[in-house]
Amino acid sequence: MRNRKIGIILVLFIIILAVVGILVTRAFNSGNGSGDAPDWDGKGGKGNAAETETVQPTETPPPEPTPTFTVAPEGYFEDALIIGDSRTEGIRMCADIPGVTYFCSVGMGVTGAFYEAVSVANYGTVTLDSLLGMKQFGKIYIMLGINDIGGDVDTLAQRFGTLLERIRAAQPDALIIIEANLRVTSSYNSTYVTNERIDRFNELISHYADNVTVFYLDVNPLFDDGTGRGLNPSISPDGLHVPGAQYVEWGNWIMNHAVVFQ
Repeated sequence: MRNRKIGIILVLFIIILAVVGILVTRAFNSGNGSGDAPDWDGKGGKGNAAETETVQPTETPPPEPTPTFTVAPEGYFEDALIIGDSRTEGIRMCADIPGVTYFCSVGMGVTGAFYEAVSVANYGTVTLDSLLGMKQFGKIYIMLGINDIGGDVDTLAQRFGTLLERIRAAQPDALIIIEANLRVTSSYNSTYVTNERIDRFNELISHYADNVTVFYLDVNPLFDDGTGRGLNPSISPDGLHVPGAQYVEWGNWIMNHAVVFQ
């Protein structure tokens, strides 16, 4: 009986040792990243023990379109407005810019632009405020200042900035193209309307252009007297304006200097 008990104890001891050995072996293999189980990829073939993450390439965003002065595409001026004085009136009467809307009159100035009522084709006699509320324009050209140039030029430039702000508030999505005031001839007889004052004013208002939504367009080189300081007297009968043929040329020049994003 005693021997039988000893035999049972030995068997149990051996079983316990075997179980402990198995557990120790499994723990060791697990700690070393290996085991007895085959490394299958789940698709009938042997795969890697560690999955390799695929890194997707970063897409390069397309470049932002940049503005360029170029030939106007067809229909470009159908949503364009040109604001101006007697020089713009000459363009309206002589040039052929298809689809454009004009808000202009002889003697119009920076200060009075928002208060004067003007006859506008297809809209009747309206103020600038009213016109800006009737249609969403894509481009707004502005050439004003020559009729106000007799006062303080810096103050006039500030008033021009206020005019731009009011136009922007009414037409937040429009491109604004500031047109430089055309110079007069060097012999033009006026105490206040001088090329020095015109050049100073043009320089000041050119700073409003950011070349993103506001642009500056200077026609003076087209009609320059060759010195870069005045209007060519051979094409200006009064020293201030140009004749019909030059207004046609001016209109063509505007159409060849459209702001297009490419």
